[in-house]
Amino acid sequence: MVYLHSFFRHCLFLLAINFTFSQSLESELRKKIEVSNDSLLVNAYLDLAKYYYQTTGKGDSLILYGRKALKLSQTIRHIPLEIEALKYNGVGHLVEQNFKEAETYFKRGLKKASHINDIVKKTDFHNKLGTLYQNQDNFFEAIKHFLSAAKASHKTQSYKSEANAYYGISLVYTAQREYEKQLEYISKAVDVIEKNDIQDDLLETLIYNYAAEQYMEASKKNKYAKEADLAKRYAEKALIIAEENNFDYTKPVSFCVLGEHSFLNGDYRKAITYSNSILKNRELITEPLILNAYCLLGRVNKVLNKRSEAIAFIDSLNLLKIKSDPYFAIEISNFKHEVYKHFNNSNLALIALEEKEQFVRELNDLERIKSIKELETKYETELKDAEIRSLNQQKTINTLEIQNKQAQIKRLIVLLIIALLVIVCILFVGTRIQLKKTQRKNQELKLSIEKRLKLEKELSDVRDEIAKDFHDDLGNKLARISLLSNLISGEISIKNPQVKSKIQQISEDANGLYKGTRDFIFSLKSNSNYLEEVATYLSDFGGDMFNKTEVKFIVNKNISDNIKLPYHWSKQLIFIFKEALTNALKHSNSSVVTLSFNYKNMELRIVCEDDGVGVLESDLESLNGLSHMKDRANKIDCKLYVDSSIGKGTTIIFIGKLKDEA
Repeated sequence: MVYLHSFFRHCLFLLAINFTFSQSLESELRKKIEVSNDSLLVNAYLDLAKYYYQTTGKGDSLILYGRKALKLSQTIRHIPLEIEALKYNGVGHLVEQNFKEAETYFKRGLKKASHINDIVKKTDFHNKLGTLYQNQDNFFEAIKHFLSAAKASHKTQSYKSEANAYYGISLVYTAQREYEKQLEYISKAVDVIEKNDIQDDLLETLIYNYAAEQYMEASKKNKYAKEADLAKRYAEKALIIAEENNFDYTKPVSFCVLGEHSFLNGDYRKAITYSNSILKNRELITEPLILNAYCLLGRVNKVLNKRSEAIAFIDSLNLLKIKSDPYFAIEISNFKHEVYKHFNNSNLALIALEEKEQFVRELNDLERIKSIKELETKYETELKDAEIRSLNQQKTINTLEIQNKQAQIKRLIVLLIIALLVIVCILFVGTRIQLKKTQRKNQELKLSIEKRLKLEKELSDVRDEIAKDFHDDLGNKLARISLLSNLISGEISIKNPQVKSKIQQISEDANGLYKGTRDFIFSLKSNSNYLEEVATYLSDFGGDMFNKTEVKFIVNKNISDNIKLPYHWSKQLIFIFKEALTNALKHSNSSVVTLSFNYKNMELRIVCEDDGVGVLESDLESLNGLSHMKDRANKIDCKLYVDSSIGKGTTIIFIGKLKDEA
């Protein structure tokens, strides 16, 4: 019964979709599509796809409505429904044997499920991929995905997926004729469904049937003789579930096992009944099942010595299409050899034996070719795996290098941050120290300024006091001398001209000394250091001097601020311009004398200008008054310029630069 393996592999397609409803009406499902939207519409598409698949057994409906569901689920960004739609599309292509497309959809679904870490859906897709690769005879990939599904489902207690995975692994080992392992994993699958409610009657039926078939084969080989009863028990369980759920397409497998068990136990009547039950619904079964029924009926008739009936089944076997397949041809030739040998037809028995040997050779050749291809595939797979491992190693190396660089960058950043913090701390401490020094210097400067101001005030007070005392003492006495000289000079009794001349000289000297004393006293006063006071003093002096003359005296002042002049400036300025004004009155024969004061951008400019007769430039150096005036200007680090020519008057210009601290 090993030829039933293709039936069970085909039945894996049916496990791809878990039916959640019985025979729903098409009109109700289509109406549901018309009135639904968004996620409800996606579910409606999937329900209709399941309905058509359930009623037709074809995958085209899963593909058609699965695509619509996939497109809409992507539009509304509903990842769980998108994963479900990917599964429907994959199963549809798997049923239609479009393996490449099925693989693409299953891998996309597995990637999405992994992204959201849905272990149940990941397990489901591993099972789907295992089924896909099994149907492509890519057993290495099939085992890998089934084992991944079994491991994950066992952890999450997803018993249906776990049983399905063990079932798939058993089918793979059956195809590879590793019967020990096939029984090991089908036993695990049976153990899962017997201990847990997996809520999937179809999967339970298939697992029980497959276990029954494998244990029956083991008992026939006399390796597990006691397992025939276990095979019968599993077949009966599968048949009960199939009858409860109308799984008519799974019943023939149960009938095969029960028929074999009846034949081995000599109950030929039941064996015939079970075999006829298989043939009753030929439209639901495949030719391997029909072959099994014919062989069983032929063997029953052989044991009962019904020669014509037994040979008739040989003729029926020759009508099957699968007779050209070496695998099934061996079974047919073996059956023919048994029948002909039993009825003493040596020639036909020998021919049948030779046919069997020929088919065995062909099968061995095919299996050798298949083994070579499997070795080539395995080699290519190992080569690919080695390449992948190499790439993974390189990727790991690159990752380590990147991580190392990142660690170095992090360390560098940490060091930079530490260095920056140290620099900031140093700057902060330095700034604090500098600030304290500045504050200390400011405090010292403030004290110095206060001390200077105090000294200046004290000096001003002393100067004012000296000026006052000097004026009261010397000034009054000079005035008295001048007055007494005038009185004496006016006495009639004094007849001597020389005496009178001397007295007048004394009076004039006293008056001159008094006027000089006034200038000296003014320079002693504290307010004489201000430009406005100097300008006023010179203006008053000029006004008094030109008052009783025909010379017009003009004063121009362009002074925005009453600035304080450096010490000693006021004294020298008064002497310079008193000399200039006196010279203009005595020697220039001018009609207008102008005295101008200008202060701008820390520069003081005083100009004395007349429209008199002027002097030659060559004569300027010989004039003592002008040289004294320049000397006085130089004493206070200033400049004095004289511009004069015959007939154009004389201009005396004083220029002095003041400093900020002045």
